Amino acid sequence: MVRGAFFLLVAVAALTACSPEQEYNILAFVYPRPNLRHELEWDATKDSVIFLTSDNFTVTSEADWIEVVTNPSSTDIVNDGHSEYRVRSDLRITAPNTTGAERVGIVTVKTVFGTISTAFYQPVEEVQEEEEQEN
Repeated sequence: MVRGAFFLLVAVAALTACSPEQEYNILAFVYPRPNLRHELEWDATKDSVIFLTSDNFTVTSEADWIEVVTNPSSTDIVNDGHSEYRVRSDLRITAPNTTGAERVGIVTVKTVFGTISTAFYQPVEEVQEEEEQEN
């Protein structure tokens, strides 16, 4: 009887391990490249983020000088039978950096399964000092 119960438990465990429905989620940046410093020009007016996702998403910016364009374009990609999307969200830089210091803006992509963020660094305007030469 104990041996019969043991084999029944093994059979149930084997059937649940072979469940045909597996959860598939992806969320990853394509651009800017992960783990690399992404620097803008001091007077940049636009840039973008490109990412892969398999789920509904939102793209936001914590910086008041980076505006996320709300209608990103996307391309459906089928990968190993799963659907994922390559999404490009455009960013509008609303003002040049005249703060006197480098500024950093964080852009975040969020789904119900995860969150990723990337930083945009913007240096200050470099003022060229003119040297007066006396003759």
